[in-house]
Amino acid sequence: MSEQFNQELSLTGKIPSGHFNSMFKFSGNWQKDVSDTKTLAFEGMFISLYTIALEKSHILLCDHLKQVIPSSWEPALFARFIERFGTHVTVGVYMGGKDVIYIKQSYASSLQPVDVQKRLETMADKRFLDVDGHVDSLLNIIHSMTRYSFILVCLLISLLIVIFTVCFDYMYDIGGQMLVHQVLILLRRCLNANVNLVCICKRRYGSDHRNLKHSEWLHNVQLEPDVIKMSFIPITLLLNGVPGSGYLCHAIISIYAIDAGKRLVTDL
Repeated sequence: MSEQFNQELSLTGKIPSGHFNSMFKFSGNWQKDVSDTKTLAFEGMFISLYTIALEKSHILLCDHLKQVIPSSWEPALFARFIERFGTHVTVGVYMGGKDVIYIKQSYASSLQPVDVQKRLETMADKRFLDVDGHVDSLLNIIHSMTRYSFILVCLLISLLIVIFTVCFDYMYDIGGQMLVHQVLILLRRCLNANVNLVCICKRRYGSDHRNLKHSEWLHNVQLEPDVIKMSFIPITLLLNGVPGSGYLCHAIISIYAIDAGKRLVTDL
């Protein structure tokens, strides 16, 4: 999925961008994030009103920027250059609004992919079908049950365990202990299935009024559009023939090396 996000930004490769990490609340250490994540999903509404873009063939870098590129391999200087100017140049800005639900499931969750998809669809229906300001009452109940029923079940099971231990001490033979053990396993599975499923709702336009209904948000997008997407090109594409550009390309590749995990430019 990171590759899909990169393509929308006109970036290449699978290494997650900062935008991707922000949407799913990842740490930025992409190897660790991959090892901890079982499923990713999202659903939302994207409204593009207009685009501001530059002709890539007409883009030139300022001479003073080209002059500060080291002509020899000086890691500290290249690190300073990347920190100051970055690795890509913004060439397009898409204005509008977006309202998106992101789901991140860890391997500790016992939910199957089909269950995750159903939960996402339920949340999307609850959030996006309020076109006229009215949410179907049955749909609202279903959503509430999906979100809170596991908490009630866990509390009830815990209460039953307490009652069992207090009022039926004499039953703590092998059979009683096995029963308690099975109940605890059920409780753990119930918690793992839900606690290890992170749901993130992101809404973007001029003023982020998160309490607005979706229908109200739709009306405000045209009044207060915001940046919903950008496109980039690598800065190295604009440095053909410039002394030191090859070293800069090597420095950037080193930062995003597959085996780097999470590296800082000072690691050069």
